[in-house]
Amino acid sequence: MRRMLWLAQAKDAHSGLRHGMAFVASGESALMGIEFVDACIRRPDGANPLRGVPHALKLDNGPF
Repeated sequence: MRRMLWLAQAKDAHSGLRHGMAFVASGESALMGIEFVDACIRRPDGANPLRGVPHALKLDNGPF
């Protein structure tokens, strides 16, 4: 099966700061989305421009 590069990005609506991650996989999956959101929230203090748990998430219609 062909593997592709998938990019995920989060933007803090208040500050405008962004965080991105890359995944190599054969297709989109909900697990990649969960891993990405978890990484955004659990980054160490001082390394996390996205502060706290988000009030809302805006997603496209894909499984990611």
